[in-house]
Amino acid sequence: MKRIPGLILSAFFLALILILPFHTSHKLQDETLRGLAVEVVKAIPQDVHMRLMAVTDIKGDDGSLQRAIEGGLKANPHFIIVERKNLNKILDEVGLQVSDLVDRKTRIEPGKLQGVEGILFGEILDERKSPLKASLRAYLKLDNVETGAIVLSKEFSVTAVSPARNIILWTLCGILGLIFLIVALRKHEVTVIKKKEERDEEARGRIRTELDKASRSLTEARDSLMGKGEKVMAQAVRDVESDLRLLRERMEILARIDSGGIKKEAKMLLRFDEHLLGYFRNIAYYSEKLYKDVMNDDFKHLKAKSGELKKEIKDTLNRLEDRNTK
Repeated sequence: MKRIPGLILSAFFLALILILPFHTSHKLQDETLRGLAVEVVKAIPQDVHMRLMAVTDIKGDDGSLQRAIEGGLKANPHFIIVERKNLNKILDEVGLQVSDLVDRKTRIEPGKLQGVEGILFGEILDERKSPLKASLRAYLKLDNVETGAIVLSKEFSVTAVSPARNIILWTLCGILGLIFLIVALRKHEVTVIKKKEERDEEARGRIRTELDKASRSLTEARDSLMGKGEKVMAQAVRDVESDLRLLRERMEILARIDSGGIKKEAKMLLRFDEHLLGYFRNIAYYSEKLYKDVMNDDFKHLKAKSGELKKEIKDTLNRLEDRNTK
């Protein structure tokens, strides 16, 4: 589960790499050019009495914006575009160049240019391109060459955003939400496992208590038997003690609940350990009965009871082996 958020992010960025080529910055740039051209045409006053329009060189432009504006003007039946070669011919007749039209220091007498009524020029102020977004900001000016009046003087700004941008943003939000949910669930699971771990330690503590009780009972019973000269019976109890020590060792090396583990596994181990507690209580109970019989000099069934206790310990050892294999 720890690797899931990383895998999700990897899949997202892989998808991003596959999507972006279909929405290149060139397409977005074309959109900004067309959009700015539309804005320029809209900005020209409707009551202006100019039909013959020429778009001159725009500073900072590679010709793309100029062509886009010319296309926008051509789409409007009110305007007629004066082609560049015709404009050059008109300018040659009066001894001017295109640069003279955009130079503010150059004064063109009203009515001097024949065959063209409006000159549109300007410069690109800022242009930014990326796979998901493009923007264009330009200053444009339209002069009436017949009257010398400034028809339009305005800064235009257009931004184009790839359709993939919103898809990517929403996808990213969804992925982040999913990761947050996974992390929250994992945190909750760790908390649950931690509580089970604490409960398991409590169960182990109670098991140790029962082992200590059984060990004390057997030790005191053996010492008493030795004091009473019952060496054979004392040896039988010593054998039981040996089995009990083995049981304690096996119990201590049992796998513990890990807070970084799996909730289902933690639940199973806790249930198993709490169930084991009953076996250890039986061992402590039988050990105490054996001790009481020795204290009461009741040796009649002592050997049989030692055998039963050894069997109880063996059954518990088998249960421990079952726990390790599950």
